[in-house]
This record gives sequence, C-alpha cells and structure tokens, in this order.
Amino acid sequence: MKWAADNCQPQYLLKTDDDCFISTRFLTEFLSEHNSIKTGLYAGSVFNEREVIRNRLSKWYVSTQDFPRSVYPRYASGTGYIVSGDVLQGIVGAASQEKAFPVEDAYTGVLASKIGASLVDTGRFTMYSNKWRVCNYLYFLVIHGVTPEQQYLALKYTDDALEKCPGQSPSTTW
Repeated sequence: MKWAADNCQPQYLLKTDDDCFISTRFLTEFLSEHNSIKTGLYAGSVFNEREVIRNRLSKWYVSTQDFPRSVYPRYASGTGYIVSGDVLQGIVGAASQEKAFPVEDAYTGVLASKIGASLVDTGRFTMYSNKWRVCNYLYFLVIHGVTPEQQYLALKYTDDALEKCPGQSPSTTW
C-alpha cells in the first residue's frame, strides 16, 4: 500500500488474494462510470465485530501484545477490497502510528477505522466460487476461491453474460 501510495497515487486501489477472479471489465467500468463514492471509499465483503483469535495454533493468531482488544472493528475481508486514493493515503499514514499484526485485512480495518473511513458492505465481492449462473457474472466484481483452471471459465462467463442474459446489464450499484 505504501508503495502504491508513493509511486502510483491511484484514484482507487484493489487488494485481492491470488485465488480470486477479478472482473476487470466490469470493475473498471463500474468505478469510472457508476461509482458515486469517489473519496472516503473502503468497500468489500464486511466482517462485523469478529473476535481476535488467541489460539497460538491458528494461522490467524494475534497476541494481546500485538492487539489488546478482544474484537476487531468492522473490516473488509482480505478476499478483496477497494479503497479510494485518499483512504489509501490515510491508511499508509496511520500505519506509522499503529503496531502491525499479522492479519492483514483486520489490520487494514483497524487503520481504516482509525482514520474514520466508512465501510461499504457489498455482495459484489463474494467469498465463494459456487457454480454461479452466467448472469451472476454481471454482478460480481471479485470471486474468491477460483482455481487457475476456473479463471478462464470465469472470464468466459463474464463475456457470455453480456449476450446470454437478455434484458440484463451489469450492475451499477455497490
């Protein structure tokens, strides 16, 4: 995030996992033509008041020294989230004042909360790569749990949705 803030100064930044399909066609179109939130944007699939995991055997373990509270503030799943450039700059600034801990998405949520960024909970970032119908691809921006083999198929479905879903068009809201 610091590198992007320092070197790219993007209008928006998408953070996503490597096992996600990104609908680049609809994402870029949505952000440039339909998104009404140009600043103060922090959007994704939201976790509400998740307990901090204190079990040392968990990959999501966080010690009380790293994060003393027992519950995280609301945050967007690391599956994928978008921040506007001003939120990115704020998060990078806040990171210099807040001790890092190893749960990236929760840490980002702590920083976003610290700078007062409001969180948009959207189903357009789905945690599951279920067998979606072709027309669902007019809605999703990020789909988690997509294998390399499924990436091609998801891209094909995105293209197919434009012609196989008569009367429907890509979603224009969060």
